[in-house]
Amino acid sequence: MTIHFARMTGQEIANYVTWLIDDYAKDVARNYQLPMVLAQEESTQLIRNLFPDNQPEDGQTIVHVMNGDTRVGIL
Repeated sequence: MTIHFARMTGQEIANYVTWLIDDYAKDVARNYQLPMVLAQEESTQLIRNLFPDNQPEDGQTIVHVMNGDTRVGIL
């Protein structure tokens, strides 16, 4: 197994942030028994604060965790 990291492009980060908002909203709705509309609002506000303009803040990096040519995670 050869693990390495590949930096995400700006577009990949924007796509990830969009996915993350929806994924986190589902978790919030399920774990706190909130209506999906409220969970989506909470998720959007939190993730947009973490990633202004769909990009990490200075000093933050988002990478693909790769096993060879296969992505096995995001860090």
